[in-house]
Order: sequence, then structure tokens, then C-alpha cells
Amino acid sequence: MEYNFSSISVDAIADVEKKMNKACINVVDDINNFLLILNSKQISDKKGELNTVIMDIFRDQIKTTLLQFTETMNKVQRALAQYL
Repeated sequence: MEYNFSSISVDAIADVEKKMNKACINVVDDINNFLLILNSKQISDKKGELNTVIMDIFRDQIKTTLLQFTETMNKVQRALAQYL
């Protein structure tokens, strides 16, 4: 009997992506709270630009991590196919 574990992989990949995006938002929120505490006009003027740079860094890393995790899930599926 042939098993198809692709839905498990898709769910796992989507779950990882959601968690990484949530972590990104939490970090950016924490940074913004810290910047508010500093209460600096100079920092406040560049806050939007800083947020964009930080979010871009996270987006790039999330894409890379998702590609790696997708390949890992592909390897898991191949191992399952080999043993089942």
C-alpha cells in the first residue's frame, strides 16, 4: 500500500513559516518598544527605515530557512517511502 505524507509536510512547513513570522513580529515589536523608551527624535525619525531593514533581514532568513526545511521534509518523505 502506498502512503502519501505530503499533506503532513505541507502542514509542517506552513506551521514553521507561521511561527517564524510570529517570532519576527515579536522581535520587531520589542525593538520598537525599546526605541520608544529611548525617546530620541533622531531615532524616531529613522524608525520606519530601521523597521524595513530589520524586516528585510528576517524575510530573507525565513525564505532560506523554509527552503532548507522543505528539503528536510522531502528527505523525510523519501525515507518513509523507502521503509514503508
